[in-house]
Amino acid sequence: MKAYKFRCIENLKRDLNSLIKSQIYAPKFIDLNDPFEGIFNEQITNLVKLIEQSHSVDSSAVIKNWEDIICFKSILGIYSLSLTYSEELLWAHYASSYNGYCIEYDIDLLKNNYLTSKTVNEFLVDYQPKLSTITYHDIEPENVLNKLYATKSIKWKCEKEIRLIYDTSSVKNYHPSALLSICFGMKLSKKHRQLIIKSLINRNVIFYEIYREPNSYKLERREIYKNTVGENKRYLSFLKKREPIILPELEKDIFLSQYWRSPVDEEHAVFNKIILKTNISGCGGYRVRRMSPTKYLIACFSEVDKWVYYILDKQLKKISKANKDIVESLTPPE
Repeated sequence: MKAYKFRCIENLKRDLNSLIKSQIYAPKFIDLNDPFEGIFNEQITNLVKLIEQSHSVDSSAVIKNWEDIICFKSILGIYSLSLTYSEELLWAHYASSYNGYCIEYDIDLLKNNYLTSKTVNEFLVDYQPKLSTITYHDIEPENVLNKLYATKSIKWKCEKEIRLIYDTSSVKNYHPSALLSICFGMKLSKKHRQLIIKSLINRNVIFYEIYREPNSYKLERREIYKNTVGENKRYLSFLKKREPIILPELEKDIFLSQYWRSPVDEEHAVFNKIILKTNISGCGGYRVRRMSPTKYLIACFSEVDKWVYYILDKQLKKISKANKDIVESLTPPE
């Protein structure tokens, strides 16, 4: 399934850093923009107390478990996306009135455990005209969670929201292949378009722009540039009468270049296996630079803006920490 995240231009530096590192941030409920998030009516407490009184049973454990479920809202993280890239209100509200951009993800890859252990649930938001009421009919975990964390007022229906709900609120790493495309708003400047494309030059990403279909209120997108990692020749597919986007000169062999890049194709499986086998901790994601036909520099990040460097030998299936002289000569990944 594909899903879309709209981004404003004001936070471009921060968000580009996240894209380069293959990271997303799942905020807490309290940080979301709807003050009615997580508000509901419930009949569980009164029902349990009624059973306790009529049957003389101790219901304290049930009440405690129910309170724990409700309190879980204070620690979980939510990453909200949309099932559409063409809703005009989303462009207006979340993408700086078409001066921003829209990120396309493969949601199955986005929520997949990638070198880290995490719990994540996927929910389509249910839009209702009235507050949800949780009854004994909602005892099934999926029903309860949906009413607790994925129900909103019908006024938000145009967003077509899908949510990834994590067990904690924090930065989450994802597999680089989960990022599929970037769609530019029709008002996004040429300078910012160039910066975004340049920042993701070594990723398999397609770049689009949104446009108005003639004689209608419909929005559609058209491809303007495509990265194909592993090919020396990149291609542009601009429409007529458009100025080309000026890109930096590409290396003759991108794999022997000065640029850090994400692992591609079979490298993912080979490198991940070596990293896991060697029990290297804190390598939530990484970038690579090829040193020789079999050796690679690996830059691991375990915390934001903190990089640890290793040398990986694909032939010997070994990885070791880079020495001080090598580390001091390196420019960190951007």
